[in-house]
Amino acid sequence: RNVIDGILKKLVADIKQAVEKTRRSFDRRIYESKQAKQTLESQLRDVHLLIDQLEES
Repeated sequence: RNVIDGILKKLVADIKQAVEKTRRSFDRRIYESKQAKQTLESQLRDVHLLIDQLEES
């Protein structure tokens, strides 16, 4: 019985660790995606400004 309890406790700890690693990876991926979106939106604004300037001249 003690052996089974030990195995189950180890299994639970391993699963919790895997869940935490997955959550951190997911959070990092969301952050990176938001940063990339902001960068692309900024570049798009710059391109629109450049197009407007070229059309005016």
